[in-house]
Amino acid sequence: EMFSQPFGRQLDLRLVEAYTQDYDKAKPGDIYVYADYVDYTSKQLLGEKDGTTAISAMILRTIMRKDENKAFSIDVNAYFI
Repeated sequence: EMFSQPFGRQLDLRLVEAYTQDYDKAKPGDIYVYADYVDYTSKQLLGEKDGTTAISAMILRTIMRKDENKAFSIDVNAYFI
């Protein structure tokens, strides 16, 4: 939901990787929250082999640094599910 507003539609997001550091121990500018979400509303099937399905999907990444605002970026990656 936090990502949906800028795109004007509801996204189906699944958290695939996250990292959290203690905010009080981080120095100014240090990353204290890093997370990648895969958007399943944008997924495309790449192929299937030996019971493994390869998909391509939009990845939304959030990085929060101490004493700074949130930063969001969009990448396209292939994930094997």
